[in-house]
Amino acid sequence: MSRTLHQVLFTIVSFTAVAGPLAGAGCSKSSGDKCSQVVAHISEVTKIELTEERKTKGIAKCQKAPPAVQDCMLKADSMEAIAACNQQ
Repeated sequence: MSRTLHQVLFTIVSFTAVAGPLAGAGCSKSSGDKCSQVVAHISEVTKIELTEERKTKGIAKCQKAPPAVQDCMLKADSMEAIAACNQQ
């Protein structure tokens, strides 16, 4: 498996990993909306279809990420760019 593919898969797993019951506590609606976009965009770029459960977990994980990482993910147009966002 190439290093880039491995990094992208790690990013997806990181964003869709179990975030815990308090992951969304205190998050604003706009953060949730942005994170919904982030998760949908990652799925689109990587051509990986996510289950509803994975989407929900990904959104919760995204809400913990700094805004710069969220923005980076939304702008990413390749698997390499997605992997680079996690390096910030």
